[in-house]
Amino acid sequence: MFNNWHIVLLISIVVQYLIGVIQSNSLFVFFNDNLVLLLVALSAINNTTLGVIMSKLKEISKEYFTDFSEVIRQMKISIKEQLILILVGTSIQILCGSSLLFFKNDTFLYISQVLLIFIFLYSLYILYDTANMIFDILNFENKETN
Repeated sequence: MFNNWHIVLLISIVVQYLIGVIQSNSLFVFFNDNLVLLLVALSAINNTTLGVIMSKLKEISKEYFTDFSEVIRQMKISIKEQLILILVGTSIQILCGSSLLFFKNDTFLYISQVLLIFIFLYSLYILYDTANMIFDILNFENKETN
C-alpha cells in the first residue's frame, strides 16, 4: 500500500510541522549551505558501494548460477533517484533564493521546505538501503558456507 517514499514524505511533513512549532530555521540554514554538496557526497558513497556490491554479485552469480537482473535493475533505479534528488534539490534552492519570483508565499515556502526535508531523508534512506545490501550478501555467503 505505502511505498518507502510515501513514508519518507509523511515523516518530512511531520518534521516540517515540528520545526514550525519550535520556530527553528537552523535545518534550512544547514540545507542552504550544504544540501547539494551532501547529496553529491552521498551519491558518490552509494555509487562506490554499488560498484563493490556488483563485483560481489558477479562472483556469486558465477559460483551459484544465480540471476541478479532484478537487483541490478533496482540498483540502476537507485542511481537515477539520486540524480533526480540532486537536480530537484538544486532547483528548489535556486527558486527559494530568487528575489524575482512573484509566487513566493508561505505555502510555497512550506512545500519547498517539506520537499527539501524529503530529499535529505530519502537520500539517507537510499544510503541505508545500499548498506543493507552488503549485509544481505554477507548473510547469503554465510548460509552457503555453513
